[in-house]
Amino acid sequence: MPKEQKADQSNDILRALLANGYFPTELPPPFTSARYADACVELGGEWEANGVHKFVSSPESYSIPRFLEIRRKLSLVNPINQFRVARLISQNWDEVRDRLDRSKTSEFNSSLKLNGTDRPVEAVNFSKVDRARVRILGAYGSYLKTDIVRFYPSIYTHSLPWSLYGKEYCKENRHEKEFKKNLATK
Repeated sequence: MPKEQKADQSNDILRALLANGYFPTELPPPFTSARYADACVELGGEWEANGVHKFVSSPESYSIPRFLEIRRKLSLVNPINQFRVARLISQNWDEVRDRLDRSKTSEFNSSLKLNGTDRPVEAVNFSKVDRARVRILGAYGSYLKTDIVRFYPSIYTHSLPWSLYGKEYCKENRHEKEFKKNLATK
């Protein structure tokens, strides 16, 4: 893909992730992040050139009621950090998609919706997950279930490169310039 076309695709992905993927779906329609997404696409390169760096921040959390269930906790992260993560994903989407598609058990759909007001990432079909669970129980008699609600605070700086490239490779190449430029260490 030519460099110009790849940059356009990256900007389209960035705009979709920030315009339709930043705010929780539970917010009513008056809440929108479309102007924020446009500013990020237009000014993102300039921000990085002028030193808008990532930093540690805490999300703003709130809870909403759920029908017949306990309340659901939602969070909004700092817009600069969200921009940086979305930009990293958009600039490396081919590698991210290829990595996601390697799974033989995930119900995650790695295709993106870049037009309209739909969320760019399709929600997991939990009915399909339930059917897979029943199929696994029928074949093996048990299954393993995990909850990643508290996943992010438990990530160590080295765990992402290890998961993407393997522990041995990372240990052998951690001081190499090329290794320090990979997706997981940015």
